[in-house]
Amino acid sequence: MLSVIICTYNRDKFLYDALRHVAVNIFPTEEYEIILVNNNSTDTTESECQRFASDFPQVQFRYFVEIKQGLSYARNRGIDESRGDVLLFLDDDSFVKPEYL
Repeated sequence: MLSVIICTYNRDKFLYDALRHVAVNIFPTEEYEIILVNNNSTDTTESECQRFASDFPQVQFRYFVEIKQGLSYARNRGIDESRGDVLLFLDDDSFVKPEYL
């Protein structure tokens, strides 16, 4: 299993497209998960994640809030929550190609 970990803070305007680019890849959905770690965002990050989960129910998507501020806290939370043998960190504004995974 591959765990794609995306940590975010107040980047709602980019987040849905970043998640969508991962979801439309050619890698089998049963072989990866997306872990989204919200690092105390005050924007619409949560609703964007809910929209993504609704639009792509075939993707194993899990959402967490990390209250300790900072990228290292968010990444460590992502590691703790992941189920994968391989961890892949993506920025919250990354657009990956369909064959990336």
